[in-house]
Amino acid sequence: MKKRYFAITVIVLLWGCKKEIPFIDNFNDKGQATFSEIDSIPEFLLYYPIRLLKVENSFVISDYKGDKIFTVVNESGRIFQFGNRGRGPDEFIDGYGLAPLTDTTFVVFDRMLKRISFFEMKNDTIFCYRKMKVPAINNIFPFNDSIFVTNGNTPFVKNYGVLDLYKDTAYSYIDYPECPKKGKFPEQAMQRAYYSHIVKKPNSNRYVSFKSSHYIIDVMDLEGTKLKLLERKTFAHNKWEISKNVPVPGVRGTLNRITAKITGSNNQIFVCYKIQEGDKSQWSILTFDWKGNPNNRYNISFEPYAIVCKNDSLYCIALIGEKYKLVKIDVL
Repeated sequence: MKKRYFAITVIVLLWGCKKEIPFIDNFNDKGQATFSEIDSIPEFLLYYPIRLLKVENSFVISDYKGDKIFTVVNESGRIFQFGNRGRGPDEFIDGYGLAPLTDTTFVVFDRMLKRISFFEMKNDTIFCYRKMKVPAINNIFPFNDSIFVTNGNTPFVKNYGVLDLYKDTAYSYIDYPECPKKGKFPEQAMQRAYYSHIVKKPNSNRYVSFKSSHYIIDVMDLEGTKLKLLERKTFAHNKWEISKNVPVPGVRGTLNRITAKITGSNNQIFVCYKIQEGDKSQWSILTFDWKGNPNNRYNISFEPYAIVCKNDSLYCIALIGEKYKLVKIDVL
């Protein structure tokens, strides 16, 4: 009997000492990625780019600072801006909600003004063809011109929701991940703790979400207005720490809050990832399949500010030296 208890004790101790695989070791290291410059954007036009789209033969860039929110760069070299900063009818507060709709159309969701604006590109000219008021949601990820997936926020009490513009209805789906600590977070704390960045597979109903404060990936399908969670993958222990009596993600459980820099092709997802070791850092492009499985890692020699994949080509606004460059990264 003593031998049996001894064996069980050894197994438990060995299991407890099992070393967790570092998140980055889940990827095949492909070394340094090569890139080529598409266009050099005049320094005064960009201050802090946060989103990038490719519409027809043009790139649309949204900026965090400056009087103009959006900059358009045509492949022929033409550059112009639109979208004054402000609270007026044709003005915007920020450009975080810049998202593609079709090959020629895109939307701008202004969460501060609670408004979605629809734009179309024709003959290198952009015009707004519709505006709609929406609830005070956090962000949107279009399925079509009326159905949008959103990461949970007011009025939602769950991790994700679906917004139907034509029915003026918001559906709340999919619970937050279970809290590793005893008890429950207040609703607002849950929303902040499990904020998600979502990417949609082109021409499909597949969405994959990356928790910005954890190594948690959700794989989802949209069926009508019903969002279904297919799988929730956890790549690291959900370690929580207490700061000023508030639960916050621990170092081991964070994605460095850089997964806003995310895009996808028909075959894979691209995420910008920063490895910080002391005073040294290394930016990489990580790739996943559409089931949320890690694939490859490519190191890049610049800081990425926004990425987009279009027709199986990966583009990036890169800070090279002290100037912003529009580049194409060879990782496909």
